[in-house]
Amino acid sequence: MTEGKETVTFYPSHLFKEMVAIMFVFVLLSFVLALVFHPKLGDPADPTDSSFVPKPEWYFLAVFQLLRYFPGVTGGLIMKQKSGIKF
Repeated sequence: MTEGKETVTFYPSHLFKEMVAIMFVFVLLSFVLALVFHPKLGDPADPTDSSFVPKPEWYFLAVFQLLRYFPGVTGGLIMKQKSGIKF
């Protein structure tokens, strides 16, 4: 039944073509979205402003709370243990 017909396997040929097409669409969509929706930037940083109180990002808040409860070396040791860093 398949005499004379050349079969093309899915893995190397079809999958590669699909990946290239999807990457092209993703890059094109990224550029279009970047051109249409401009990111809003804040005011430039003022190094002479002494009234600014730095606030950590949300993902660092737990670590800063640990430093507040355990100041100094103890807090550093607890954070190393929690993060999985071995001595």
